[in-house]
Amino acid sequence: MGKLIVIEGTDGSGKSTQFRLLTDRLEAEQVKFQKLVFPQYSEP
Repeated sequence: MGKLIVIEGTDGSGKSTQFRLLTDRLEAEQVKFQKLVFPQYSEP
């Protein structure tokens, strides 16, 4: 079964940095993952 990892916080709290560090690690360990961004303001 898969895992769900949620990264949330206020503007400027480092969410993007933490996401990049996490995905770099997952890629280095060849772990498959999928990114889901919510809310998606560009979608109707």
